[in-house]
Amino acid sequence: MEFRPRMDRFRKRLKEKDPVTQKSRYGPKSQTRVQRIVELNDFLCRQYFVDSFISEQQENQNQQSATENTPAVTVEGGDDHQSSNCNNNNENENSIVPPPQCNQPLPPPPPSGASLMFQDFQREYNMQQQEIDSKRSSMERVRLEEEEKNRRKIEEEDARRIAFERQQAEELAAQEIVRKQQLHQQAEENRVRRRAQEEAQTQAERNYLESIVKGPDGVKHYLDILLQQDQQQEQSQKTAAIIDPSRIQALQSLCTIFEQINKHPEDLNHRKIRKSHPGFYQDIGQHKGGIELLIAAGFRPTMLPPVTSDNNNNNNSTDTLRNNNNVTSNDNNNNNNADVIHDSNSNSNSNTDNNEEEQELTIACLVSKEPHLESDMDGWMAWFDLNKQAFEILQAELQKISSNKRHK
Repeated sequence: MEFRPRMDRFRKRLKEKDPVTQKSRYGPKSQTRVQRIVELNDFLCRQYFVDSFISEQQENQNQQSATENTPAVTVEGGDDHQSSNCNNNNENENSIVPPPQCNQPLPPPPPSGASLMFQDFQREYNMQQQEIDSKRSSMERVRLEEEEKNRRKIEEEDARRIAFERQQAEELAAQEIVRKQQLHQQAEENRVRRRAQEEAQTQAERNYLESIVKGPDGVKHYLDILLQQDQQQEQSQKTAAIIDPSRIQALQSLCTIFEQINKHPEDLNHRKIRKSHPGFYQDIGQHKGGIELLIAAGFRPTMLPPVTSDNNNNNNSTDTLRNNNNVTSNDNNNNNNADVIHDSNSNSNSNTDNNEEEQELTIACLVSKEPHLESDMDGWMAWFDLNKQAFEILQAELQKISSNKRHK
């Protein structure tokens, strides 16, 4: 029992905490050792008092059993007078009744110190168990409340996230609808504008083609415009004999074109001219009356797919229409050089133009369309005769200019 104050101090110190650090008074190892000592002392005390209590209870039971088994005290004999008096008073009273104290059980002995200490320990143990149960239930309640709080927080976050995602999806869907509507509107506007431009361009081309005189008369008319002979007739005869060399070059290029068509009418490469070709513009396109003469001779403006690199050699003869031969060169040299007419500058221009053709889907061309020979024989003959007449007119004019220069 002398250990109890010390154990009480140990228990009290185990519950105390440092006011600054809020940690236990003992270190981790010391606290473990003290806790084990206190638990071992409690166990030994309980075991001792339990054994003492059981022994004491057993002794009390034995004493009570011995008291109950003790016989009643009787008084026999005495004088005759007393016996006769007893017989006279009550015939049933043959014996002396024992005092009342003899039949009453003995009072229980006072509780021993071990029993009182065991009861104290029992009450302390019950209080500790109640405190532990209370703390456990409190911790469980706090845990459940925390879990419920976290669950509600997660549900709220999920609800906010779902609402935000739904709002974003709705906004994106609305933006997509607006974007599609804008694209559709732009496409419709572009289609209407493109159709209007195409119709305007078609109408302008139609008006332009209708304004041009067709046939041999048109070839002669636009040849005069090309050579500017109407203006030169108003000048002196000496001045009239002088013609711009660039216009003579245009006449030579036109002769080359129609000569190739007459030699190879079935070859499309000899019957198409790119309007945007630099060589064509430099030789024919820059002069008034050059394009009109081609249209009068049967050429029509159209859009064709780009020419592949397989036909570069043929394209050089059509796309580059520059001739370095002098006007005074003989007809044999002109015939030998009729299929391929180009110089070094034309070759470089042709390579550049072929690269441009590969980058474009369609290019603007002047094309002399050949009618189908089997299905439209008359149309084909009229087309061929017109090309032949145009070549003869151009060749005659070129010979005339050459002869005038020789006579001069």
